[in-house]
Amino acid sequence: MCQELRARNPTCTVTVLVKSSTAVVAESLAITLNGTRTATKNATEWLSAVPVSFRLLEICDPQDLKSGMALDLTVAVEGGSPQSMTWPWPFGTLRETRYWWDESGGAKGEWTDPKGLKRKARTDIIVTAAGLG
Repeated sequence: MCQELRARNPTCTVTVLVKSSTAVVAESLAITLNGTRTATKNATEWLSAVPVSFRLLEICDPQDLKSGMALDLTVAVEGGSPQSMTWPWPFGTLRETRYWWDESGGAKGEWTDPKGLKRKARTDIIVTAAGLG
């Protein structure tokens, strides 16, 4: 099975939509997946969601896949501090989640207040991911 996975080298996709930021025109994104290997992709978001694809062999060897494994997914906007989230095995669809940074650029984690009451955000993003296929 490992040989077949290496030969197929399936793809997973992380999609980022910037809801608000301090950038005037476009946002520079750095998306990192950390498994037993680390892969970082850079992208530019121009007012619409931007998908970024990773190949299985960029993040781990098929022999490393096992129950309980999780990838560390981080997203940084405009070179700011990265937001970190966990993507557990079997790396299926990751629910749409909103993350935010405060006025000083500090990563604050998941946006849990849907109306954003009393929250002064410098940047906020929505992250989704589609698993290996």
